This record gives sequence, C-alpha cells and structure tokens, in this order.
Amino acid sequence: MNFNVLKTSLPAEIVHKTRYAPTPSGYLHLGNLYSFILTATIARNTGASVLLRIDDMDRERYRPEYLQNIFETLRFFELPYQEGPKTEADFLQCWSQQHRLDSYTKALDELRQKGLLYACACTRTDLQKAGFQSGCIGNCSSSYSLDDPGLNWRYRTPEQSSFPVSMKDFIVRKRDGTPAYQLCSVVDDAQFGVNLVVRGVDLLESSIAQVALSHSLDNNTYAAAVHFHHPLITDQAGHKLSKSEGAESLHTLIKKGCTPSQLLTLLAQRCGINHPVSHWTDFTYSALTSIV
Repeated sequence: MNFNVLKTSLPAEIVHKTRYAPTPSGYLHLGNLYSFILTATIARNTGASVLLRIDDMDRERYRPEYLQNIFETLRFFELPYQEGPKTEADFLQCWSQQHRLDSYTKALDELRQKGLLYACACTRTDLQKAGFQSGCIGNCSSSYSLDDPGLNWRYRTPEQSSFPVSMKDFIVRKRDGTPAYQLCSVVDDAQFGVNLVVRGVDLLESSIAQVALSHSLDNNTYAAAVHFHHPLITDQAGHKLSKSEGAESLHTLIKKGCTPSQLLTLLAQRCGINHPVSHWTDFTYSALTSIV
C-alpha cells in the first residue's frame, strides 16, 4: 500500500475539487486563515472548485459562536467557495455531519463485515501510562465484542514499517457510539468528490491513516486524492498556532478593529513578505509556501 501523501508543490495531477474543512470547536486564528488562503490560491491556479465542509461531529466542543465565526471569517476576507452552506442556518438544516450519519454507519458496517474492527476498553490515560501513542495495550480484540456497550471501535491498521506509530489501530467509533473524525473525513471527502486535500504538515500522519482506511472501503475514491501538506504558521516564539493552545483568534483581532488588509499584512509578515497586502488574491503560491 502506497502512503506517499506528502506533496510540497503544485499538483501535477488533474484536480477538480478541494475544500475548506474547519471545525467549530474554537475561534479561527491566523494559521486557519493561512490554510484557507493557500487552498483558495491552489484552487485558482489549478482550476479546482472549493467546497466548504464543516466538521461538527465533535459535539462536546461544538459551540454556535464558533460556527458563526467560520462564516464571518470567510465573508470578512472575501474567501470564495462554490459548494457548501452559505449561512449558519443553511449549514444546520442541510450540511451538518449529523445529516450524514447513515453514510458513516454504512462505512462502519462494511469495515465490521470485513473483520477490520475490534472493540477496545483502553483509555487515553491507559495508553499514556503504558507509553503508547495509539492502539491497544492489552488483548481487547479477544476480550470484548463490538456489540458490547461503552467501548471504542478501532481499525486494524496495516502492519507496515512505513505506517506511523501514532496512528496505530486508530479509533473509528467512539465510546458513545458516534463515528470518529478519521472515518467521517474519509467518507465525506469521497461523498463530495474531493480529490485535492490541502492541510498542514502536522497532519501528515493523519493523511496516511485516512488513505489506509479508504483502501479498506469499497468504491471509496479518497485513496486516489492528492494530498498537499503546507508549512505551519507559528507565533513569535516559533510555536505552532493552535486553538487549544490559546492562539490569539481572528475574532479577537477583528473585534479590536483590525481591517482585512491589516490582518492579511500580519499574515504576510509571518510568511516572510515585507509589504502590505490588501486582498487575499495578492498572495502568490510561491510566497505562501516559502515559509521556513
């Protein structure tokens, strides 16, 4: 199985659709804006259309204000997309992942029928104590049934040296019975016909896991998608920007009165561009990808 999903230059393959895939689990920051603009730039250069695909399956961290922030950010910076929800109401009524639960259940049933899943009682704390990054620390596959309640379902990942340890036997269904991110992302991209995935280099191992999963599903086109992994925007101390780490949000900066041009110029400075930027279309692909 080929896991060569690291791309650092414009796709030579024919691509027709890419996506923005934000999560309403926190306010967006400069790193999210960078990824949106790079996605839009690559789409413009390759002729691909853009889908807005909001990942809202994590209901514990979902907040209406974070959903609103996604639409506000796209409008504020005039970032284009050709498919997907136009408003929060449109998203909730037609585009939420809650409307695609049947598709996720079908994929889980297929994986189960193929013997590629097992139930696991190991918690994140158990793994940390055992020094595991992912997977099962015991014999859960022979101790529990997939019909037992309150257990994670894990996907049996390939036994290949090239497969990342951090993604070994990753979770595809959570203890509460809801489908997990990796499975939802693969099913969604296949269902919407996405064949260009643009994401940060920090998600390279996640891409490898998703490609492996797609190979296990019948008629899943995600396996043939082009993956482009971009460099990361960092703070002044060189740390990755993260919602969970409290990176200053675009929401806060806009509330302080920053204009689109001011924020785009700030982003440009983080990319090593030393001149003002008035619109996202002023960025070039080469400038966006020259971060070191």
